[in-house]
Parts: sequence; structure tokens; C-alpha cells
Amino acid sequence: MGTRNVVLLGEVGSGKSSIVNLIAGKEEIEISNDVDGGTLNAACYTLNFGSSDVRVNLWDTPGWNPAREENKKQGKSTKEIEHLLKTLHAAEGIHLLLFCMRAGRATNNLLENYNNFYSKRAWRKTPVGLVITHLERFEPNMHKWWEDNGRTLERQKLKFYAHACVTTAGDERSGKEKISQNILRRLVVPTESPDHGDFCPCENP
Repeated sequence: MGTRNVVLLGEVGSGKSSIVNLIAGKEEIEISNDVDGGTLNAACYTLNFGSSDVRVNLWDTPGWNPAREENKKQGKSTKEIEHLLKTLHAAEGIHLLLFCMRAGRATNNLLENYNNFYSKRAWRKTPVGLVITHLERFEPNMHKWWEDNGRTLERQKLKFYAHACVTTAGDERSGKEKISQNILRRLVVPTESPDHGDFCPCENP
């Protein structure tokens, strides 16, 4: 399958960097707890999956901050994301866009950036997925969030090739973190003919 470019997009605090670490199985990125912090520049983390003979470039991008949409830092982040997407599209191609959001309601900011960075762009035929994070306390299982909220997203015209309900902070006893890692790895390295069950499986590690 060669090299795949997977680009993560989302608000500050949506868990993009933690998702990279979970997929990698190690701490590739130091996580910031500063509301004004997070990823400042786009960065690429290359992972090799020996079992599938696939190399994946995970691109972590600056998070957008809805509380500071007008400031210079936000404008710089938006331009950097646009430049990255245009460059990848023109060169190696974008194989998957992953929008990341915290559990809760989809914000207007998510809808706006979905349109800005995806639906109105030349790469709009690229598969696009949604990762919902911070579901470690969601019961009876993490996928219940999608069952409760998926149709609302569709009514907002947010259409995704696949979705993953995950946690990056589950304890070992619950097994949710391992489940999340398996789901995310199947998402970034799909089978030749993926179906819905590849991304929204019953929660068995």
C-alpha cells in the first residue's frame, strides 16, 4: 500500500496529539494542558506498521481556538493548515482527513472548519473521518455516543466516511484505551475493502 498521509484537524484540546501517541503506542508528542497551548506548528510523525507493510505519516496540525478566532495566532494557524493541505494534495496526496472533537455537541466552529478545510476544497473526494475523544466515562460503551448523536451531525450536513469513538485516558482495567488504539489503527490503515464494522466494532480488545 505504500505511504499514507493522514491529517488530523480539530479545536485546541480535542485530543489530536494524544491520538497520535495512542496510535504510535508511545509518547511521540508532549501533551500541553495550557488552553492557549497545544500544537503550534504542523508536524509529521511517521509510523511503520510491519504487519500490513504500510508506512503512515500522521500530520498533527495547530488547533483552532473558537474563543480567539480573530487573533493573529489563529489566523497564522489557519494559513498553515491550508498550506499543508494544498502541498500534500499537489504532491503525494491526502489519504485520510480526521476531524477530532471532544465528546459533547458539535460546535459551529466544527461545521465552519469542515466547510473551510474540506467540503469546498479540491481534495473534497478524500475520505474524511471523525474521531470523538474523552469517552472514557461513557456508558454502556463508547460507541453509544454515536448512536445518540450521529443523526444530529448528519442533519448539520457533516458527512463522514467513518467515525471512531475513543478515549486516550482509559485505565487498564476497563480496556477502553486498548480498544481505542485498535479502532484508530484500523482507521488509519484500512483493509482493502473496509466496511462500517472496521471502524465501529463491538468493543472487544
